This record gives sequence, C-alpha cells and structure tokens, in this order.
Amino acid sequence: MRNILARGGIEFLAVLLGITTSLYIDNNNKVKELDKQTKEVYSLLKKQIEDLSEYSDDRLNLYNSQVNLMEDLVSSWDSFKPSSIDNKDNYVEDIWFSIKNSFNPDLSTYKTLINSGEINVVDFETIKLFGKLYGFVQEIYDIQKKELVARDFVEQRLLLEHSQYFKKYSMPYDLLELLDVTRNDEVIYASLKFILSLKKSRNVRILSLKQKMKSLESHLKIK
Repeated sequence: MRNILARGGIEFLAVLLGITTSLYIDNNNKVKELDKQTKEVYSLLKKQIEDLSEYSDDRLNLYNSQVNLMEDLVSSWDSFKPSSIDNKDNYVEDIWFSIKNSFNPDLSTYKTLINSGEINVVDFETIKLFGKLYGFVQEIYDIQKKELVARDFVEQRLLLEHSQYFKKYSMPYDLLELLDVTRNDEVIYASLKFILSLKKSRNVRILSLKQKMKSLESHLKIK
C-alpha cells in the first residue's frame, strides 16, 4: 500500500514538475517574443523619425524658395513685370501649386502601429511624444487648407470680376499676366499677402516640428 502511495506521489510530483516546467518555458518564450516585438517597434519608430526629418528638410528648402518668390511679388506689386521673370512656368508652379507642393509626409508606419495596437509595447513617453508630433503635423495640414481656400478665392475673383482678360490669358500659367492687368484690385493684393503669411506660418511650424523630432530622437536613442 505504501509503495502504491509512494508511486502515486512521485507520479503526481512528476506531472506537477512537467506542468511547471512547461508553463515556465511558455512564459519565457512569451517574454522573449515581447522583447523582440518591442525592439522591432522601436526600430520602426526610429526609421519613421529619420524619414520624416529628411522629408521635412527637403520640403523646407522648397518652401523657403516659395516665400522668397512670393515676397518679391508682393513687395514689387506696383512695378513687377511678368516679362522680367525667367522660367515663368516654374515660377507659377512654385508659388501657386498648393496641392503639388503640399507638406504630406508618409506616416504610414506610425498609423499602422496605432491601428494594430503594437504602439502599446513601447514606453508611455514615446507614445506621448509621437502623439504630439502627429498632432503638430495636423496643424500644418490645417494651414495648407487655408492656403488652398485663399488661392481658390483669388482664382474665383479673377473669373468673376475680371473675366474679360480670359479672352487672352488662361489659368494657371498666365497667372502673372492676369495679376499684372488686375493689380489695381486691392482684394487680390490683400489675398496674396494673406497667402504669403500662410506660407510663412507653415515654415515656422515645420521648424518647430524639426525641434520636436530632435527631442524624440534623443529619447529614442536610449531605447
């Protein structure tokens, strides 16, 4: 009887040991898998910041050029001559093609991590900083929407109030000629100054965005 009980006890301990070992191995595998996933997410976020930083630098160079061209146009409003501008088509594209020249970075990596819930494996400070960064990009989008509305208003003004000039000129590449013959329209001039202010505001926002990216990069370096 004692032998039976002894064997039963040993078998129970063996089963218990097997279960405990299995649970330990399973838990250890989960820890390793989570650690691997966390490192991968941090790596993806670092790459996202690198790409956004490079894109922002490239866009900012373009926008600084746009602001300079627009400032020249506004400051010389009473005297500018379309014929004096070299490569007029490129000039018009730079200052007027809002959608083509818009700030529209690829944030698909961040959005995918948010939608999948994988963003939750990183520390809270990283989540918070990326959230603020994304919100700042949305502010830049809002500025661009205002610029597009203002640009469309100028085009509508030209069509409705100065339609006679469209017998000779067309939008968008005859923009400078149309501005030349309508330079006495104070509404158009005021709208162009407003568009210039929006372009400057976007540049300021992008510079601030770059500062936020530097802070985030510093935080991610220790991860």
